[in-house]
Amino acid sequence: MPLSLQVETGIVAVLTRKRRSAAWREVPLPPWLMAELDSHFEIAKAQRDPLLSYKRLWPHHRVTGWSIIKDIMMVSQIAGRAACPRGFRHSFGVGTLQSGVPLNMVQRWLGHSRMSMTAIYTAACGPEDVAFMRRYWQASDLDRRPDEQTAA
Repeated sequence: MPLSLQVETGIVAVLTRKRRSAAWREVPLPPWLMAELDSHFEIAKAQRDPLLSYKRLWPHHRVTGWSIIKDIMMVSQIAGRAACPRGFRHSFGVGTLQSGVPLNMVQRWLGHSRMSMTAIYTAACGPEDVAFMRRYWQASDLDRRPDEQTAA
């Protein structure tokens, strides 16, 4: 609903019912996405209308959204454990941490009640890991394919 979006600040408020009581979680959106949503759904205008401000932006149920995401992933040839909405969530958690976002902010965005849950995302290979491995591969000649090594 339009009231869940703060166009000026780029924040969406998401209602979560995973815990015993409902809670609102605020998550920042990229500026371009908020602009697209505002343009398409006329959010700022709808927020000023008492009837439109509570109207759903799209008619789909969350299960339908899950199905649409699965179909898109299949067409995109994304397979395995990552091929689900939870895979997006995990990618978001890992990506934000690898970009230097503080752990407590990621915890809040993901809605974790305990920091230890968010800390699990720090175990993923970060850019530093990849850089060190590249240096190792180059130093040990493991970065070339076997057919390239025989030709050299």
